[in-house]
Parts: sequence; C-alpha cells; structure tokens
Amino acid sequence: MANTAAKKLKQANEQFLFSILIGILVVNVLYLVLNLPSMLMWDTFTFWNYVGWGFAFLASMGCYVMLRMSAKCRYEGNTLVSAGEDLRGGGLLSYVFDLFCVIAFVQLLSCLTNYAWYLLLIVPAYAVIKLWTSLISPMIFGGSGMPMPEMDEKTKKKLERKQNRVRYR
Repeated sequence: MANTAAKKLKQANEQFLFSILIGILVVNVLYLVLNLPSMLMWDTFTFWNYVGWGFAFLASMGCYVMLRMSAKCRYEGNTLVSAGEDLRGGGLLSYVFDLFCVIAFVQLLSCLTNYAWYLLLIVPAYAVIKLWTSLISPMIFGGSGMPMPEMDEKTKKKLERKQNRVRYR
C-alpha cells in the first residue's frame, strides 16, 4: 500500500483538528453558561466582557484555521501526495497549540474573575523574550549570548577539523 504514512498522518491530523474544534465549542459554551446569571440577573456582565469573549473566540478560531491550513492535504488526481504538516510535531505549530490552550484557560478562568484577562499578557511577553534571546541579542552583542567553555588544544583542533569538513547532502 503506497502512501500509508501519509494516510495515517492525514487521519491523525483530522482527529487532532476535530478535538480542537470540540475544545473551542466546549470552552465557549461553558463560558456562556457560567456567565448566564451574570448576564441576565445581576447585570455585571459589561461591554468589556463581551469584547473579551469575542476576542477569545476569534483568537481560538484563528488558531484553528492556522492549524487547519498547515494540515491541508495535497492531491494529484485521486492520489494523496502530501498529508500536510504533522500537527503533533514540534516547531511553530506547537506554539499555535500552546496559544490556543492559554486562551482557553484564561477564558474559563475569567468566569471567576475579570482580572484573568490580564494573563493573556503572558503571550506577548513570551514572544518578546523569545525574540530577544534568539534574534535581537545575538545580532547586537554577537554570538549566542552564552560564553564558550574553555577547551584544550586537542579539542580545539578536533572542532576545527569538524567545521572544515565538507558536508554532502
């Protein structure tokens, strides 16, 4: 059977996306049900609560659409050529899934207190730290920012030979 791995990856991605969609639905229904008394009787559900809910819903759907686009299959005729990216693998897609999890957690926590929305500030703070350590700091200060351990002559020569070696790909 040709393309067995691609078919398994396609099926795994579809199951993963379905579970994400169910998660979005469950979190939003729970948010609305838990805040229903606040909306109807107590009149404490303000305009900013609606804005927060709308933002969380749109951000969650944005994460879902991004994951869905990454898992898009490519066909030639009726033959599956590529099953898309592995959604459970590492890389940037794991950050998208982490963002979805943070948004869902904050949305559920905001049922208890409106101050929970401030936890979403963790996301841009993490992005700034990640950019600083991996891109900006090495460009400004040169190097990786971590001091190189001292090596003896034998290790230096070995490392130099390894770097000068021709690589075939």
